[in-house]
Amino acid sequence: MLIICEIRFVGTITTTSFGFSLRKHVALGFVKNHDDNGEVQVVTSDWVRKGSYEIEIAGQRFPATVRFFPVKIIMEVNGYFTLFF
Repeated sequence: MLIICEIRFVGTITTTSFGFSLRKHVALGFVKNHDDNGEVQVVTSDWVRKGSYEIEIAGQRFPATVRFFPVKIIMEVNGYFTLFF
């Protein structure tokens, strides 16, 4: 699976699963920042944030949202509210 940013290939997905608590698919991957000449640049959080991402699976593209930290989920378990990270 490919990671596309602004029509440019930037990385690959290594792991996917369905996040039952989020009720959506979750994917982990690695990206590289190449300049217009193909030279590898440093990947910074600013560079990652400014992009618009898609995941390509079998030739079909799906919009993706980047998260740097786990999503905080509050669930009720046996009458107690628990915060999951």
